[in-house]
Amino acid sequence: IAHAAVRINPDVDAGTHQKISTGKSENKFGVDLYQARRWFARSLELDHVRLDGLHVHIGSQILDLEPFRQALARVAGFWHELSEAGHQLASIDVGGGLGVVYRGGHDHPVAAAEYVAVVREALAGFGGRIVLEPGRYLVAEAGILMTRVIRTKQGIDREFLIVDAAMNDLLRPSLYEAWHDIGRVESEAGENATRPAARYDIVGPVCESSDTFASDRELPRCVAGDLLVIRGTGAYGSSMGSTYNSRPLAAEVLVDAGRLAVVRRRQSFEEMVAGEQAATDWITP
Repeated sequence: IAHAAVRINPDVDAGTHQKISTGKSENKFGVDLYQARRWFARSLELDHVRLDGLHVHIGSQILDLEPFRQALARVAGFWHELSEAGHQLASIDVGGGLGVVYRGGHDHPVAAAEYVAVVREALAGFGGRIVLEPGRYLVAEAGILMTRVIRTKQGIDREFLIVDAAMNDLLRPSLYEAWHDIGRVESEAGENATRPAARYDIVGPVCESSDTFASDRELPRCVAGDLLVIRGTGAYGSSMGSTYNSRPLAAEVLVDAGRLAVVRRRQSFEEMVAGEQAATDWITP
């Protein structure tokens, strides 16, 4: 017998970017309570699958506890309803969504202990397994993307800082206008303070205007060869990377307590195209 959980759509606005909102009625994820009731009612007739879990996930990068409270209250109410109807649940997956600091001084994530308290309060008395999915919360701020300035370019009304990283390396800014703090790496302490400030659109070399990491961002004056650090790339960074524009995947380096190791070597052009072949074996349906 296969065990399965039903993902509930609680119709709760997570207060996050529309492209990472997953718990409103217009989102494609989960089913409403009416549909879920029908599924559990029919499940008693099935001998190959057992519905014994609930799941909810209302979105990502959530910086307020209230959406979690609302969603979990609806899940808890349904759990009690199912229990009274004779359905024994083995697990409730409360999803993820805990936000992190992408913009220093602006983003204020909720404390993990406060989030856990909300889960405990909503699911008090539940005797099964409670599953959490705090992926972004665990790894986002542990990763950075290092990129080198190729050149600067003065436009009519703005100055562009062109770097060797691109949207294929970090898609989030292009995909949902995500902010990432960006800084210039000093070659010696205090160097940045000696440079005048400048405002840049920080862009990659890919052939579309969406290849932009930041707009009108203030940095110390930069020149070709300078290193920049793009912060908060540990989640949805390399995992969303691609070889778009025939750009091989970047290397990944793990740093731990003063030591480092390459955990993914830089992809070569030959490796990138290794799976391609000429159309020699034609098939006629």
